[in-house]
Amino acid sequence: MPNQFREWWSKRQAQRIYSSSRPPGSIDHMDVHSVAEKLQGAGITRDTMILVWHTSTRDLDILKGFLESAGYTGILPPKENCIPLIQVMRMNLSEGAAGYRMFPLGLEVLFPVMWPRHSLIGLNHQALVDCQQTRLICMGFDELCRPIEERGAEWRPETVAKTAQTSLDSWLQKKSIDEDSNDGTRQTKRLKRLSIEGEDE
Repeated sequence: MPNQFREWWSKRQAQRIYSSSRPPGSIDHMDVHSVAEKLQGAGITRDTMILVWHTSTRDLDILKGFLESAGYTGILPPKENCIPLIQVMRMNLSEGAAGYRMFPLGLEVLFPVMWPRHSLIGLNHQALVDCQQTRLICMGFDELCRPIEERGAEWRPETVAKTAQTSLDSWLQKKSIDEDSNDGTRQTKRLKRLSIEGEDE
C-alpha cells in the first residue's frame, strides 16, 4: 500500500470516528454493566498486566473510575500493572544526531516500519485494530531484544531488505564507464574487421 494512500486512509478513519457530524448511533456503545461483564468474561483480574499505547496510565484510570461509579471495584489491576508502551519505545528510539527530530511514535507511523505490508496498515483509530497493532509491535520489540541468533528468521539483519539510492555522481560515473566500455568494444570490433580484411588481401 503506497505511503500516501496509507496516510490518507488513516486520516479518513480518524475523521469518521471523531467527527462531530457523525450520525448518532453509528457506533455501538456499552453501558457500565456491559463493560464490567465483558472484562470479567475475558478473565481480567487484579493480577493482569495491561499494555497501553500511551504515555501514561490515564486510560486505565478513566476506565476504573467509570466502573467504580457504578459500584464495580476490584475488577481492574492497579496502576502499577499498566505499562505505557510509548515510554518504553521512546527510550529506544530517541537517540540521534543533534538537531534531528524525535522519531514519531504514532501507531500509524511505527507499525508499518516494524510490520511492512501487513493487512492492518492504515486501519488505525479503531479500538480492535489499534489493540492488534499494539500486540504485534510488542511481539516485534520482544524479538528485537533477543540476541540475533535467537530471533525468528524475519527479525534477523540478513533478512531485512536494504535499499540504496544512487547519487547523481555515481550515475554519471557509471554512465561514463559504460560509454568507455562500449567505445572499447566498438574499437575492438573495428580492429578485428580490419585484420580480417588485411588477411583477405
